[in-house]
Amino acid sequence: MITVRNAVQAELFFQEAIKLDSCFVDALNNLGTLYYSDKKYEQALSLYNHAVDCDPKIIGTYFNRANAFYELNEMYSALNDLDVVATRKPDTSVLFFSRGLIYTKLREYDEAIVNFKKVLIKDKDNLDVLINLGTIYFYQKKFDSARVLIDEAIQRNPKESVAYNTLAMIDMEQEKYETAMHSINEALRLLPNDPFYLNNRGYIYLMTNEFDKALSDINESISLDPYNGWAYRNKGIYYLKMNEPTDAIRMLEQAVGLDPYIDEVHTYLSEAYLHGKEYDKACKAYQKAIENKERAITSMKPCK
Repeated sequence: MITVRNAVQAELFFQEAIKLDSCFVDALNNLGTLYYSDKKYEQALSLYNHAVDCDPKIIGTYFNRANAFYELNEMYSALNDLDVVATRKPDTSVLFFSRGLIYTKLREYDEAIVNFKKVLIKDKDNLDVLINLGTIYFYQKKFDSARVLIDEAIQRNPKESVAYNTLAMIDMEQEKYETAMHSINEALRLLPNDPFYLNNRGYIYLMTNEFDKALSDINESISLDPYNGWAYRNKGIYYLKMNEPTDAIRMLEQAVGLDPYIDEVHTYLSEAYLHGKEYDKACKAYQKAIENKERAITSMKPCK
């Protein structure tokens, strides 16, 4: 309760400061960060934009704005802001790490690897980089390389829950659902009720036809984090498997609205449109899947 009260008081303080001086850049940045932490990304972006207009020389504002752009899936705008940061701080780990995350989401994996490896040159013990590199190798289907890095991360810190989650993803991709379940349950033991881990366990249940358990985990994931587009994607898959295309379309469209870079979301949406006999939309979703370099392309091939 103290934290919430302090956050409310801080918000009021910054708002009053901005009323007195509309170009009080520190207040604009701090209020933006409060909104960012509360996942109010558009409000945060508006404040960061104002801060840049007031004083375009403050580099920290560009980094803050790049983070907001990333969360709003405006990846090229985020990269542009990081380029501005690089003019003053060209050799910082946080710059390379942020670029690595953006290029990963854009599926420009070689660029992502280059940037993450630059972080390792400065900080060879950075577990977050090891896990992110392992995740990229997973996306590239270099499963052995991915597993080596994730295993190393676990050896360094056996309580690194995200590493077990990544191991589960590797096994899920290889349809090793029993070992994937072991890894995801270990992740949940270390970090109970994490919405991303629950959603991944729900996906495993989907793939093993345990549909009631799948729906329970996916719904719980959405309850804990209603902005997790991956959970809506999985709920869309659930409805596809239940042969309920209208509900599948609704969930998958919501997933795309939250994050158009989610793996295979346009592929599944194309299938849902096909089942719903919305052929023009199926074709457009299929083309978007190709544009986004999605790994699984629907066998129904709505577009020649």
